[in-house]
Formats: sequence, C-alpha cells, structure tokens
Amino acid sequence: MSTALQSQMVERCSDVVAHLSQALQQRSIAVVAVAGESGYGKTTFLEQCRRALAGTERAAVALVLCPAPLGTQAKPIYQPLYPFVKAIEQLLSNPQQKAKRRLVLNIGLSVLGMIPLIGSLFDVTKEVLRDMREYRRETDSQHGTETQQMAESLLAMAEESPLVLLLDDAQWLDAASIEVLEHLVSSERRVPLGIVLAYEPSVVEAQNPAVGLLLTQHPSVRRLELPLLSRAELRLLAASMLECYQPNPIFDEWLLQHSGGVPGIAAAYLQYFRQHPPFAPDGTLRQEVLQTDWRPASLHVLIEQTVAALAEDEKLILATCAAEGMQCTVFVASQLLQRDPIATVRLLRSLQQRTGVITSLGMQRLYGTETTVYAFTHVGYYRFFAEYPEYEERVELHSRIAAILEQQAHSANDDALSEQLAPLIAAHYVEAGNNAAAAAVFEHLYHDAVRHGHELLANYARHEGGITDAPSTPTQQSTLTEALEAIIEQWARGAIHHAYRMAQQLSLENATASERVLAELVQVRLLLDVGQTEQAQYRLPGLISAAQSLKMPDVESLAYSLAVVLDLAQQRLRHGWEHAQLAASRSADGSLPVALVALTNGALLLRQSGNRNWRILARSAQRLAQQLGYSSLADAL
Repeated sequence: MSTALQSQMVERCSDVVAHLSQALQQRSIAVVAVAGESGYGKTTFLEQCRRALAGTERAAVALVLCPAPLGTQAKPIYQPLYPFVKAIEQLLSNPQQKAKRRLVLNIGLSVLGMIPLIGSLFDVTKEVLRDMREYRRETDSQHGTETQQMAESLLAMAEESPLVLLLDDAQWLDAASIEVLEHLVSSERRVPLGIVLAYEPSVVEAQNPAVGLLLTQHPSVRRLELPLLSRAELRLLAASMLECYQPNPIFDEWLLQHSGGVPGIAAAYLQYFRQHPPFAPDGTLRQEVLQTDWRPASLHVLIEQTVAALAEDEKLILATCAAEGMQCTVFVASQLLQRDPIATVRLLRSLQQRTGVITSLGMQRLYGTETTVYAFTHVGYYRFFAEYPEYEERVELHSRIAAILEQQAHSANDDALSEQLAPLIAAHYVEAGNNAAAAAVFEHLYHDAVRHGHELLANYARHEGGITDAPSTPTQQSTLTEALEAIIEQWARGAIHHAYRMAQQLSLENATASERVLAELVQVRLLLDVGQTEQAQYRLPGLISAAQSLKMPDVESLAYSLAVVLDLAQQRLRHGWEHAQLAASRSADGSLPVALVALTNGALLLRQSGNRNWRILARSAQRLAQQLGYSSLADAL
C-alpha cells in the first residue's frame, strides 16, 4: 500500500496505540479487535501499530500472520497455538531479549518445549530440555492444561517487561489459541500486556464463529472497524500512484463511486490507470478513459489485468511461490526453481518491482532456518496463482515441498521444529492428493507428542489424522499405570497365574494398541517365570514388530529388553547382546526408567558371558537407579 495511504493509517492507529500505551503504563491487559474485510488495509494498520510502538520503545512487539488455508483446503492445518508459539519465538530471536529467554527457561517449560532452539541463543542442551520434559510430565497436574500454561507464560513474560502481540488474519485462529485468548482477557493479573487482532468479519461469521463470539461479545475486548477512505484520502492515494494527477471533481467522484472507499479496490483502479493514464501531461482529464468496462474482481484486486503482461514462465514462478502458501521463502523457492538463493532473490525482487503481486518481508526465521520471506500482497493474487497450475503440476509442487520440509525436519534434529513442521508437511501431502502419506505424518506426530507430553498436540494429531487405534495421551496414562501396578503387585506376591489373567484382561478390554502391546509383554514375562519358554519365544517376535509399528521408544525398548531376558534363559548370548544394544538405542529417546531396564539387562548379559565390561554398565545402572530413587535395585547392582 502506498506511502500516502500508510500516512492515513498512522492517524487511524494512533487511538489504538494510545490505548495500548495507557494499558502498559497502568500494568493492565488490553485486547483490541480490528475488523475489516479483504482490502481494507488491516495488515498496513498492524504494521503502523508496530512501528509506532517500536519507535517509542514502550514494549517488545511481535507481529504474527495466522496462516491461511493452503491451496484448495477449506481450513488451515498447522500446529495448535501456532500464533503464540511464533510470537514467543520472535521475541526470543531478538538478541536484546535475553531476560525473556531466561524467564521462559524458568517459567515456561511447556512453551519452550514447543519452540525450536534458535542457534546458540538458549543456554540449554538437548539433554537439559529432555529433563525439562520429564519434569513437566511429573508436574502436569500442578500446571493445568497447555492452553493455561501458554497463557501463564505470556503473562509472566509481560510481568517481566511490557509485551504487545499483533495477530494478523485472526479469522484463522485455531481453537486452542482462542482458548488462550479467553484465559488472557479473563485474567485479573496486573501485567502490561497488549494484544491486537485483525480479522475479516465475513470469514469469521461463515467459518470460525468462535473467534467472532470472543472478539465481539467479550466486555474486555475493545472493538474497532476500519473505515472506508474519504474523498480527501482517495485524492492523496491517487496523487501517490498516478503521474500528472491533479485534483479533479469528476475523476474523484468516479473513483469514490466505483471503489466505495475500499482501499484495496481504489488501489486496484489506480493500478489500472497507471497503465491507462486518465490525465494528460498538462493535468487535464481524459474522460474517455473513465468509460472503461474494466472492474476489479470484487475484492480480488488486479488479477487477470495485472498478470496479463506477464510471460508464461513468470506466471509459473509465481504459481510455484503460491504452492508454499500466502507467504513463500527463498529457502523453498530456490529448491523448487532449481536456482541458487541469490538468483532466486533477484528474480522475486524483479517480479515485486514490476507487478506488485508479491512483496518482501525481509529476513525471518522459518522452518528452522533464516531466509528471505515474500508475501502475496492480496489474497486474490494468492488464490489466482495457487489455482493456476494444472493438476499434475500441483501434485508435483506440493509433493516436493513436503519432501523439502521433511528433509529439513530430519536434518535439524530438533523435536520442537519437527512438531511445528509436521502439520504443514501433512497439509502439502493432502494438497498433493497423498492422503496416506499425510495420515502417516499425523500418526508419527501423535506418537512424538505423546512421548514429549504434549497432550494438546497429540489430540490435534489424533483428530486430524483420523487415528482411532492409538496409544494413551498423558491424561489416560494414569489408568494404564494403575493397571500395570496392580499386575506387578500380584506378580510380586507370587500369584503369577492371577497376574497373567489380569494382563490378559487389560489387553482385551478397551485397550489401545500400546496398552495391548504392554499387556502382552507382561504376559510373555510371566510365561518365562513359569517355565513356558517355547510359548514366550513364539509370541515375542510378533510383539516386537507391533512395538516397532507404534514408533514409541519406551515400548520398543521394553520389547527388546524382554528379548534379552528370553535369550538369557536360552543361553543365546550373541542374540542377547544384539537385543541389548537395540534396547539401549531405543531407550535413548525414551524415559529414564526404561533406560534403566536396558542398562541392567545389558550388565547381566555381559556378566553371564564373562565380559569384564559388565561392571561399567552395572555402575551406570546403579547411578541411574539411585537418581530415580530405586534404592533396593541400586543396592543389588
């Protein structure tokens, strides 16, 4: 949008900035909802708010775009709480925010677990982060839900120093983010926190009424509707976009009548008049130009007319960018176009300068890397180019993007980044028509979320992936634990047959896949205790395969540890050592008690085979047992 129009936005956002500043000074929470249809200048409005707030250094400010649906999809697919996670990531990326980074380490354990580590900004290692996750699992009941934890973390960050969050395209907020907002607007905490949300009322009414209910009905939310342009503002806009423009009552009235004062439509007409000048060099009006039949396509401004001058290869380049989404990155585009990053930047800069279809947002951190980001200047452009490729081209583009992001997730070796990218990878697979691959991504995300204690993300992945036969979420885990403890208690008393029947019952009644595998592993262990080695040997390989398919390190490690016990019973020491190594490697990504089982079995195996190194494993197992509070096992070791 032009400089002239931006200057008008400065005046319009001054009231909001003043409201936020007052709230920050009074250490109170202020939430402002800015309503405006497509083309009304919501993004420009938020940009002006950010500049005004940043210029006075009143607060740390984060501006986040809520992702729109990808391609032909009806709703966005992305990580729950994504807008707030990205906002915190922006704040932590700022070298001046060291205090906030330390604060998140102290009070936002679950939040930190959802944010990719940014270079060397965090003074924590992967091992420390894993310990944090273990700590959070043990204290989940004290901390409440993840949405409550997110809200509390934001409040704590604001309490340390003033904070303002600007959320663009808030009509696409996910249910969990709406719940966070409800926590914040209902909070009675005295903290300097401001939130501004820009949204399209028509989209909210049609597709996301929960957002509208919160933003239009809650008494703590201040509401603002972006006004239409006045005649004077239209003149300023025309003067900034047209050469030889002179204020002219006929032209000004024509522009007002045909645009209705909508900034996007007015800009569309003026862009058209750049190519068909309505003013002569002396400033006189060529009235015949106003007789044009050209009209912007509703609010989808300047589509066919703008791209008509583009060559076919340029259209395909923009279509390639649109495949990534409303925003595209040099990181992905350069790989799709098979160009080096410098050539890609120069190409996109040229298209930006000549067409106005895309604009550079500068360097940002996306997909775990720093890259230049470009955005389509209007959703109409994005929709046009997203639908421009033929079917085979769309399938290929989205498949390649999914592969690029999968490779990035694997190479980064960052659990939080993988959790952020997984929904996006699945969305591209869905757009490519590969629903099986998308389901596999969601299933893997589900297991990772359960392993890391991210119940909200686990439930989301289960819903989006249509997972019906899945392992327990953290809130269900207590029931499973109680059942296993009861079985072990009977086992310890010597009532092995009763314990076996209890394990059978657990595997038959309302059990998930992981519960069935665990229950059957217990059955196999009990079979070994009563000397039924052949029966145990017959059942164990199938259980190992089932454990592998779950992609749950704890269950898989326990299966291999049980194989070690069987190998010891049959004096198959070489096979036992292979299974012990597998149990140890899987336990590296699992919980500490399971790692203790793997270490102990490995030590027993080495001792029985006469290997002197058994003492090394035994000492490691002893230290871990002491750390976990298993004093009797530590003494035995």
